[in-house]
Amino acid sequence: PKPVAITTAGEAMWEVEALVGHKPRTAASHEHVRVYLVKWAGYPVWENTEEPAGNIVHDAPECVREYWERRRVAHSARPPRITTPPPAAEV
Repeated sequence: PKPVAITTAGEAMWEVEALVGHKPRTAASHEHVRVYLVKWAGYPVWENTEEPAGNIVHDAPECVREYWERRRVAHSARPPRITTPPPAAEV
């Protein structure tokens, strides 16, 4: 059986298990358009939903902190990108 919603101030709310992604994948200045992909506690992954960042930041701030910490750690473990300049055009 699926978990029952918790009613707070007349609003139904569900428990966030984890944040598993976000859009857009750009600078923090886009916070007003950002959405998080939410894994809900007690639900299978195919029932994950995209939720506005404002809702998640307000209702589950600890999940947001954990998400960004996991990303920071994962990105710091990556080897640096090595790029080569494009070949010069021959004249």
